[in-house]
This record gives sequence, structure tokens and C-alpha cells, in this order.
Amino acid sequence: MLRSLVDLFIAFTDLLQAYAHEIQESAKKTALKVGVLLGLGIIALSAAMAAVVLATAALMWALFLVLLEVMAPAGASLVTGLIVFLLIGVVAWLAVRRTLR
Repeated sequence: MLRSLVDLFIAFTDLLQAYAHEIQESAKKTALKVGVLLGLGIIALSAAMAAVVLATAALMWALFLVLLEVMAPAGASLVTGLIVFLLIGVVAWLAVRRTLR
């Protein structure tokens, strides 16, 4: 009787060990997949941010070239800078307003 209880307990612990090993392997695979997806997401976000920065720079350059046709280079630079600072201020104000909400 005692021998069968010990055998049952040993079998139960072996089963628990097998399940624990299976869960550990599954967790490792899942962690690897999550890490890869997170890395790809960071790369995609970085590429999108770089595209936004380049597009903004191109728009500023285009504005400068348009203003250069109507005024001196110093004036075109001044107006371009003021417009850019105005836009930065508006975006920062909207971000702060939205954050504090």
C-alpha cells in the first residue's frame, strides 16, 4: 500500500517536471518572438521618425527657396526660422495641453 502511494507520488512529480519543462521551453520561444517583434517595431518607428524629419527639412528648404525669390537671403532665413519656431511652439502647446488633460 505504501509502496503504491510512493510510486504514485513519484509519477506525479515526474509529470509535474515534464509540464514545467514544456512550459519553460514555450516561455523561451514566446520571449524570443516578443523580442524580435519589439526590435522590428523599434526599427520601423525609427524609420518613420527619420522620414518625418527628412520631410520637415525638405518643406523648410522649399519654403526658404520660395521666400528667396521675393526677398534677400537673410530675410528669407529669418522668415523661415520664425515660421518654424511658431510651428514648434504650437505643436509643443498642443502636446502639453493634451498631456495635462
